[in-house]
Amino acid sequence: MHLLTALLAFFISTSCWASLPKAGIYSLVTGTQGCPDNVEWTNECGGFTLNPTHQGVTLPTEKFCYMNSGTTSELISSTQKTLRKVIHQDGRVQKIENRVFSSARDSISIPSEDSIIPDQEQGFLWDHAKNKKGFSCLYRK
Repeated sequence: MHLLTALLAFFISTSCWASLPKAGIYSLVTGTQGCPDNVEWTNECGGFTLNPTHQGVTLPTEKFCYMNSGTTSELISSTQKTLRKVIHQDGRVQKIENRVFSSARDSISIPSEDSIIPDQEQGFLWDHAKNKKGFSCLYRK
């Protein structure tokens, strides 16, 4: 029984969840223009989601699902899909995403990249870039 407990403790301490912030509501401490006021961190989908709000308005959810599982594809509609890769390495989480719009003749891709860097004070830095625009924001509970 002690061996099982020791193995479980080792797994938890070395897993990708060990260094990530806990689920909950985080408030903006400082950041560049465009930072959401609050972010709800939810552990789900083999990773986590960020549900931002700004001035009481809910913004689109950012999904950091299936960490370290390679590229995933999400079909949005018959003409739109999202390709996403989420990597947890060296204490940070990086998400690389391409939203692809296609028609009978052409397709266009809009890239975005997000990085989550936990800090030592129960918070995290969120860097977001989409179509050459973005923000960098520090959040704490």
